[in-house]
Amino acid sequence: CRFSFRKMKIDSTSLKKIICIGLPAGIQGSLFSISNVIIQSSINSFGSVAMSGNSAAANIEGFIYVSNTGFSQAALNFIGQNIGARKFHRVRKIVSTCLICVIAIGATTGTLARLFAPQLLGIYITDSAEAIRYGIIRISFCCVFTFINGLMDVMTSALRSMGSSVTPMLISIIGICGFRLAWIFTVFAMPQFHSLNVLYLSYPISWILSFLGEGIAFTILFKKKLASAGVVDDVSPVEV
Repeated sequence: CRFSFRKMKIDSTSLKKIICIGLPAGIQGSLFSISNVIIQSSINSFGSVAMSGNSAAANIEGFIYVSNTGFSQAALNFIGQNIGARKFHRVRKIVSTCLICVIAIGATTGTLARLFAPQLLGIYITDSAEAIRYGIIRISFCCVFTFINGLMDVMTSALRSMGSSVTPMLISIIGICGFRLAWIFTVFAMPQFHSLNVLYLSYPISWILSFLGEGIAFTILFKKKLASAGVVDDVSPVEV
């Protein structure tokens, strides 16, 4: 083997595929950040103690989120491999297995986080019982139900592994970013609903909406993938 700079070049076909999948994913992440900034500003309006409790709870939530992310990455890899190998009968099994794992791990860790919330928050907060109380509010909504976020991530990975990155981006923009912003400027803006409980409630609701949208999109896209590959029962190809 001999390395040559003059023979180095970008493969246009591969570059196009990378951009088509990677760019929408990047845009999706950027928009997530924008909506989170607005949510954070809403949390800040409750004062520094609420900010402290929220930050501590977010750190605990991060551990649970990472445990769910592993299954969404597994779905991305294994579905992509089997789509490439034309073993379509394995795709639904992979998706269902990852969803079950997310529910089992996410619901268990989320429930444990809620049960031991005062002790866990006490690791970060040592001088304010009120801040711990604020942190428990976030854990009650975001940690306990974060497995729904994991379900959404699995479906996002399933769509991307089949070559569709724009669809989950659009669903996330509407179901996550759009819904949360609308929630803040409508429901949360009402004096009778201006509380952290109502604000955090937007998280699980937006996860549910996005998960349902991506589930429908996956079903439609997978059927199209089977049809284009000449598979009639997602098990065996059409005999010619």
